[in-house]
Amino acid sequence: MKVKGLLVLGEYDADPSSPPNGSLWFNLTLDKFRVNENGIIKDMCMPTMKLWDYWSEHMFIYLHTITNFYAGAISSGTVNNSINQVVYRPYGVRLISSVSANSGYRYLTSYNILYFGTYINKFRGSIMPTTSHTNNTIALGYLNVNVNTSESTNGAYFLIVGGTVTPKTAKSGTRSSASTYALTINVAYTFDIEVAADSSNVRFRIYEENTEAAVYDQTITSANIPNTTSHSMCPGIIATNSGTTAVDICNVYKMGFGTLNGYLKS
Repeated sequence: MKVKGLLVLGEYDADPSSPPNGSLWFNLTLDKFRVNENGIIKDMCMPTMKLWDYWSEHMFIYLHTITNFYAGAISSGTVNNSINQVVYRPYGVRLISSVSANSGYRYLTSYNILYFGTYINKFRGSIMPTTSHTNNTIALGYLNVNVNTSESTNGAYFLIVGGTVTPKTAKSGTRSSASTYALTINVAYTFDIEVAADSSNVRFRIYEENTEAAVYDQTITSANIPNTTSHSMCPGIIATNSGTTAVDICNVYKMGFGTLNGYLKS
């Protein structure tokens, strides 16, 4: 609609339900222009990078330490980088268990480096479960650096047990969970975590292969979200197998972490 030569958009308290492709509106709650672009609702304008916004994303091409992510064997687990690019998937590494029970491999920052409650935190990781889900446990997201086979005391993460994903938050060992989702072998997934600036909720999304629309989208609103210095965490992945035969657990292609504004401007 035009008013005195000005284009005036519709104003909504929330994004409209199923808007037509190409439609544009103003979200009063978010205080942002929003658009439906090929079925994906997104901000019309990019955010402004502030002084402490950042995004650090890494491709897993090499076997060992990759910039901020430090490699570590668990009970003689191994890793190889024979995962070549396939169509849109980049090169990757494969995490493998040993003949020891609860063995595997991990990539984490070297310390518990952050906690929530200062800005919108974001984590994104792309992996693919391989061979079989049997006896496999994978934790992906914000974890504790001193944990291998038990769950993190503080964090916000996807816990994958036997191919079933459960998004979780944890604070001082008390946990909250969202609904589960079943993964398929040899299908690549991107796991996305966004934590509200006030740490009141955590949004978990899962994307399959190169499909831009999420196949899973759930939010945990809970007091069990780590938000003080005593609840610090680190981003990364821990993959183990409880059996006594060496098996391929998963491929890791890329992981990144930072602020939402940093991610959107990257």
